[in-house]
Amino acid sequence: MNRKLIVDWVTRGTVSLAILIGASGRVQAQGGQPLNPDNPNQPQAITTQVGSAFSYQGQIKKSGSAVNGACDFQFSLWNDGGAGAQIGNIQTQNGIVVKNGLFTTQLDFGNRFTGDIRWLQIAVKCAGDSGFIVLGRQMLTSSPYALGLMPETIVNGNVPENRGVIRANNTGAGFGLWGESANGAGVVGVSKGAWIGVYGESAQYHGIVGTAFSQYHSGVVGENKGDGWGVYGLSKGSGVVGKSLGSGIGVYGESKDYEGVRGVSYNINHGAIVGVHEGGGWGMYGLSKGNGIVGESTNGAVGVFGRSSGGTQGTGVWGESSTGAGVVGVNTANWIGVYGKSTNFHGIYAESASATNAALYAKNTGGGKAAFFDGRATTRIFEIIGGSDLAERFNLSIEAEPGTLLVIDEVKPGLLKPSTTTYDTKIAGIVSGAGGVNPGLTLHQEGVLEGNTEVAIAGRVYVKATTANGAIKPGDLLTTSDVAGYAMKATDRERAYGAVIGKAMTGLESGTGLVLVLVNLQ
Repeated sequence: MNRKLIVDWVTRGTVSLAILIGASGRVQAQGGQPLNPDNPNQPQAITTQVGSAFSYQGQIKKSGSAVNGACDFQFSLWNDGGAGAQIGNIQTQNGIVVKNGLFTTQLDFGNRFTGDIRWLQIAVKCAGDSGFIVLGRQMLTSSPYALGLMPETIVNGNVPENRGVIRANNTGAGFGLWGESANGAGVVGVSKGAWIGVYGESAQYHGIVGTAFSQYHSGVVGENKGDGWGVYGLSKGSGVVGKSLGSGIGVYGESKDYEGVRGVSYNINHGAIVGVHEGGGWGMYGLSKGNGIVGESTNGAVGVFGRSSGGTQGTGVWGESSTGAGVVGVNTANWIGVYGKSTNFHGIYAESASATNAALYAKNTGGGKAAFFDGRATTRIFEIIGGSDLAERFNLSIEAEPGTLLVIDEVKPGLLKPSTTTYDTKIAGIVSGAGGVNPGLTLHQEGVLEGNTEVAIAGRVYVKATTANGAIKPGDLLTTSDVAGYAMKATDRERAYGAVIGKAMTGLESGTGLVLVLVNLQ
């Protein structure tokens, strides 16, 4: 761009100076078209590194006539058009050839063009001059700012996809683009279309690196004010990696209405989210006002799988809660809610500090088993609160209701039937469940000693009784009667031997009714 400065010196005559200033560098034509005619898909190559020097052309006249000969020049850079301060050193260039008033030279003040206005002051001394004549100052506006973009510079262009209006190419080990800010954002990328705000690509290192030195702020922040992702990582390796070298969080995800962090994997041998702790702590830790960690499977697989293989004291799944559930496993398909497996220690370990609540609680609302142990079960204390008798499963030759007194069926070995005679030494037990007293513990072996009726053989159970042999009082021995399935008081000690079902704990004055008996076969 041309600039012209004319200064009249009354005492010395008139000296005029026409100035042309240019800057070396890579230039792109109007509309963003590349200047490489051989390959329009590549920008024009630069064979030498662009420095901070720029070309200067001028024309001087003295007393209206063009100067010819060699002149000395002094160039200086200022921050004001009249007074102000000088920027950098004075550049003195002696013996510049001037022909028909025209001269050309190179100026290099370093990269002094950082966005503030600069003025160039010129002084000249030609043949016959006693000293340098200051020609004044000219404001530098355009070409020198190829050395440093002005603040809030806007560069418009229309380039093909995957090309940049501005491209920073570093063939060394430094950064392609460095953004630094004292208070605001170092680099901001905004896309008003359907693509990426900031795109970073590297052949051997990080595509984008964000560094922060504040404990309250992030190195990289991704914000999406629509319905998309705040941060999206796409890679053949790790999509997103968060690493904290101090006491902060490696990866932090927060959402107002949805998941804070979601991991999706399509490999059956790898987890969607994997927590690895090399310091001996938790691989995954869930902290919530609701459930800490919830595992749910919708296709018949495991809701929560915990495996420990690193030592003799490892834990497959550890669930701990001060008020709620330590571990909750929900499976809406047809398999396991919580599955724990360990090669050397507990597959699932449950611990509670409560004096009234259980460390491990199992409940089945469908009528099936609340707990099933396939293998040996060991306990220090075994307490049953859902029933009061010890029962075994038997098949009956004649169906009988709860409370019925049973004897061994001599015709059908292995089966039981209701008693029908007094003092029957084949006495076996009582059908459990009468009077609301359920079996506390039921014994049977699947596939060998099966049965469809739970028969009390020990403990407390209600039995149907009759006073045909006298009123029953607590402590009386009970035996069979001639009323089918009913017990009576045993008064004949000789006949009672081997025919007693147990001792009455409640009485019966007359007729028939239920008597609570402490079963003790004799």
